[in-house]
Amino acid sequence: MDTKMNFEYINPIFTQLSGYTEEELLHKNINDTIYKGKTPDSRADVAQALRNGEKWQGELLTYHKTGKNYWANTIAAPYKDESGNVEG
Repeated sequence: MDTKMNFEYINPIFTQLSGYTEEELLHKNINDTIYKGKTPDSRADVAQALRNGEKWQGELLTYHKTGKNYWANTIAAPYKDESGNVEG
């Protein structure tokens, strides 16, 4: 994920859980897709970790493509270039 919360990599298992295809998510903003515009403060720590170049892990309330919600054990890692600098 980049620092603007856009998907830069999609785990194949995540597509099965979320109902989205890789093409529907890649380079799209997480808040416009799996969070359906619902961005509570609890996700602010994820965004902050990514901006700091850190990995974040925990459970997040997520939305399936159909709109049904589910809890997902999530690992979010920043997208870095070959030199290890955070991109985005």
